[in-house]
Amino acid sequence: MATAAEAAQNCDPLLSLAQSSSGQGGNRSVPKKEREIHGVDFRVVNWLFQLFLTHFEKTSDLFRTILGDIADVDARILQELDHGSKADEASKLHRQISMKLHVCSMELAELGRRTKSEEELATRLMEDLREHADLYLLITMFLGMSKSRKPGIEELPGKVEGLRNVVS
Repeated sequence: MATAAEAAQNCDPLLSLAQSSSGQGGNRSVPKKEREIHGVDFRVVNWLFQLFLTHFEKTSDLFRTILGDIADVDARILQELDHGSKADEASKLHRQISMKLHVCSMELAELGRRTKSEEELATRLMEDLREHADLYLLITMFLGMSKSRKPGIEELPGKVEGLRNVVS
């Protein structure tokens, strides 16, 4: 599966315009008007586009990390409940799980901020790229994937709290 950055590189209009604006598209001089999207130099739009794709990947990675950490804590709690352990081992496990849940809570706050920023940036890019069908479609696709994570993100705080209650 291609990363967001690879998908962007495969988008011909973006590459064509990028090469034209950077002088890689041949010897001809590109008029300023052709380097603009809604009056903004393409290089700025391209930078925002790349920022969005990087942000999307980082947010996806953070989401997967939190899901993995929660699954790990859940498995450790189930294992402890099934098999039990000595008091000192249980105390150590309790501290480890509590710390991991605290880290998950902090990461959830970060994930919420990142998701909001991602949506705002995507909306802005969609406004600037609406006349460039391929790029508009690409941003719309990534925004759709971003929004599809939202229900999972919204239920994570409840999962973390539920696991905290089990550990307490």
